[in-house]
Amino acid sequence: MAVGDGAGAVAALDHVLDLWTYARTTGSATALEGTYADTCGVCAEVAERVVTLAASGITEVGGGLTLVAPSPTEATPGSWYAVTGVLVEDDAQLVDADGVVVGVTEGGRYDVLATLTWYAGVWRVESMNLYVAST
Repeated sequence: MAVGDGAGAVAALDHVLDLWTYARTTGSATALEGTYADTCGVCAEVAERVVTLAASGITEVGGGLTLVAPSPTEATPGSWYAVTGVLVEDDAQLVDADGVVVGVTEGGRYDVLATLTWYAGVWRVESMNLYVAST
């Protein structure tokens, strides 16, 4: 993740997905700040969901994310990358402040296309599209 190349782009996307899981299970979107651009609607939706649920005293248990068979493409040498693959999301339980399960979020498999930039030694997700997986 410390290098601006295809492997770094995959590592950066994996890291952001780990941060999503962390945010969803802790109820704090702070760790997500600076990891994505305003142009990443999916990223903003995840952060908004974390904040909305936390305001209601709800966090998620489970819901891990795994990026399967990631494939990076260098769009602009040294700065713009696209990563495709399959995102597997585990089921999650919605839990209130007392630890009571108040709902379930079903996981799924999604084809993912993410674009990332590498600038001044920092990765940022510029966009992400998720589609119901074809395989």
